[in-house]
Amino acid sequence: MKLRPSQLACFLAALAVSTCVAEQTLLATQDTAQMISQAEAQATAEHKNILVLFTASWCGPCHMLSGFFTGKKVAPIVDQNFVIVRLDVGERRSDSKHFNTPGAEKFMAALGGETAGYPYFAILDPTGKTIVNSLRDGDKEGNIGYPQNAPQIDWFLHMIQTAVPNMDKKQFKTVKEGILDQSNRPFLGKSVEYK
Repeated sequence: MKLRPSQLACFLAALAVSTCVAEQTLLATQDTAQMISQAEAQATAEHKNILVLFTASWCGPCHMLSGFFTGKKVAPIVDQNFVIVRLDVGERRSDSKHFNTPGAEKFMAALGGETAGYPYFAILDPTGKTIVNSLRDGDKEGNIGYPQNAPQIDWFLHMIQTAVPNMDKKQFKTVKEGILDQSNRPFLGKSVEYK
């Protein structure tokens, strides 16, 4: 059967749409439990902790936090000490391009972040036990999200020290300077003064 150019164009467009839908379905079926299980196995083998980030595609502070952890200076330190698991939560049902990671909202709630907002993050040991999370002093209203003020930055640094107590001083200084530098950039029209 020979297709006319217009029929071929329609066929290719339909194929592209079906491929896109199949990819989105595959992404939407990644299971939180499986991702955490894989992270636990990797963390055990590599003697690291697990950094779990709960983010949403529409969340600017989520992108800033992810960018911090993957930034040029900080990424090698993060990679040396953590296995990162990024779970999508809070996606809008009207958004056909982004999906929640199945099981992520329940897992976020199990880690104390049910009403925390985004980004929310927790550091787990290789067995999946929580070491520390982004709720300042366990306060359910105190999620530091993306650290932007002195108390939030202090808690973030406390999290790093708690999760990696033997971190090299030079590495810790790099992390501290990195979060301070990024926090001093205007965000929602504000910048931070840190002690």
